[in-house]
Amino acid sequence: MAEAGSAEYIHLVLVVAFLVGATQFLMGVFRVGFLMNFLSKPVLSGFTSAAAFIIGFSQLSNLLGIDLQRSKYIYILISDALASIHNPHLPTLLIGASCILFIMILERLKP
Repeated sequence: MAEAGSAEYIHLVLVVAFLVGATQFLMGVFRVGFLMNFLSKPVLSGFTSAAAFIIGFSQLSNLLGIDLQRSKYIYILISDALASIHNPHLPTLLIGASCILFIMILERLKP
């Protein structure tokens, strides 16, 4: 609808963010959360797992410290990451890996 980074794009992003927030607020006010009870557990689990995969793979470029092509398809992100994995930015990778390890250790010590 608009070129990324343009004034119109930023305006559209702000409008969408406001509309999502207003919708969530109204859903809370009118207590329509009970509708989630009508969705089956496998549907919710699949949605949550897919969201986790998308978010995780979209952060690969930040974890490895490399520039990856922006895409909404996971297989493109993975193939681009595998093609660029031979040249990571080592300080970024070490900080990211140590933070992940630290979180895993804390999770085992105090679940």
